[in-house]
Amino acid sequence: MRHAWPPPTWLEAHDAELLWRELHVHQGLRDTPAFRLTARFYLNGTLERAAEVVKFARELQAAGAHDDALLLVKAVLEKLPDHPMARSLLAELQPRVEQ
Repeated sequence: MRHAWPPPTWLEAHDAELLWRELHVHQGLRDTPAFRLTARFYLNGTLERAAEVVKFARELQAAGAHDDALLLVKAVLEKLPDHPMARSLLAELQPRVEQ
């Protein structure tokens, strides 16, 4: 539907929901390039969406999908470098190596 021209009139009103679902589908299919791209599209710079993505990253971490969780956290930090929840989770996902 995204590629139809002109796009259906209802698409814009549901774009965020569709992207959110696509994010979950791509993660489930282990399609890392599409997962990364969809995360970037979904993250629009708002704190609300960033919080949703960090929450999803925590769920993935708990499920053992470390790489996917890390990918999402890094995507959030690309848009919002000072996001406290993303920074905290990044610290958990990338613990400092003791020397």
